[in-house]
Amino acid sequence: MKEKSKQSFHYENESGKVKITEYAIFPGIWLAYKEAHIHYFENRSGFPDTLLEITHCKEGRLEYEGVEQFFYLGKGDVAIHCSSYDKAVMHCPTGEYQGISMILSRLVDTFFSRISLDYAATSKVP
Repeated sequence: MKEKSKQSFHYENESGKVKITEYAIFPGIWLAYKEAHIHYFENRSGFPDTLLEITHCKEGRLEYEGVEQFFYLGKGDVAIHCSSYDKAVMHCPTGEYQGISMILSRLVDTFFSRISLDYAATSKVP
C-alpha cells in the first residue's frame, strides 16, 4: 500500500481524544478505523461529502448525529447510512469507541447499478 493511501487525523477537545486512520483502497472506496476516548467530536475527514457508509462497532458505543439521521451503535452492531461528513457529530456516551467503516463514493453506486445479478440462480448453488 502506498503511503499516500493512508491518512491519520487526531482530534482533541475538553472531553478527550480521538484518532481516525483512513485507507484509500480503490478510487471511491475507503476504510476508516476510529479509536475514541472522548465524549463527542465533529467528524471532519478527508472524504468528500455525501457518501454511503457501512460502520461496525467493535467496542464502546457511538451515537451518530447527522443532518437528517440519528442512530446508535453498541458493541457488535452494524449500520448502513448516507454520510455528510462536514455536518456530522459523533457522541460516545461511555467515553470509549472503537470501530471500522467502509466508505463508498456515490460513483461506486453508479457502477454497481450496472451489474445485474440473478439471485435465483445463485440460490441453487450447493
